[in-house]
Amino acid sequence: MTLSDIREIFAHNIEASMKAAESLPEPILMGGQRLLASLLEGGRILCIGDVATNGLAGYLCSRLLSPFDRERPPLPALAIGSDLIAQNVGIPGQRENDRYSRPVRALGQAGDTLVVLSGLLEDPARLEAIRAAHDRDMPVLLICPESHHQELALLNNHDVTIPIPSDNPARLMEIQLLIIHALCDHIDQQLFGE
Repeated sequence: MTLSDIREIFAHNIEASMKAAESLPEPILMGGQRLLASLLEGGRILCIGDVATNGLAGYLCSRLLSPFDRERPPLPALAIGSDLIAQNVGIPGQRENDRYSRPVRALGQAGDTLVVLSGLLEDPARLEAIRAAHDRDMPVLLICPESHHQELALLNNHDVTIPIPSDNPARLMEIQLLIIHALCDHIDQQLFGE
């Protein structure tokens, strides 16, 4: 890798960020309002990812549980992640596609919001989790590439999608991290002021 290669990575990040800045402010605001509504109604935020985005799901929850930019009480958030995936492997009667939906059905309640952070590949387990959330009267905040037609098709009028205009794995995760920071900042501002 050369200095030129490194500069090119930054250039690709800037280009993807500028493209996202054109299309994502309104969906991010709507997503922040969706999360805020759940919190104000006494609900919780349940987060799932996939192999590529479980870390981001955990990070979102940690930013809600801990102060973001200011001291504040913890907010109720739970990451349903890789620890559950590992625990469910090889259990008799456990279907691979239930690895997220079973915890959502067990823990989710009406008024909670399910945040789905999607990587590049559409995963049947995430589709089942979205269905489980709807069965529990939970709205969904889907943060995914705009090319995820199966996931987008499952959403209803109570759900919010933040469709990221990139199919590059690195750019996708960089934009998802930026979205997480924007959502946390929105919640902090609305709940605790400037």
